[in-house]
Amino acid sequence: MKTFEFKLYGSEEQFSRIENVFRTVQFIRNKCISAWIAEGKLPKEERHFGRKEMYRMCAILNKQHVFCKELNSMAQQASAERAIAAV
Repeated sequence: MKTFEFKLYGSEEQFSRIENVFRTVQFIRNKCISAWIAEGKLPKEERHFGRKEMYRMCAILNKQHVFCKELNSMAQQASAERAIAAV
């Protein structure tokens, strides 16, 4: 296994923005996973939660939470895809 170590230089504002992006990505991923878990409690014939529904959830989260709009749609969908890979 290879390990890489980097040192980042930047202003407090830049680090704050990066931190906000990480938080938003985690929020979207966790919401998608919790929706998938809730879907799993339904009877098998009523389940329909998949990739398209997770992408739709990104759009719904955009409308509900202002901070989600700061992240572009491709990053939001990548976060949803990571949720799919996690489950």
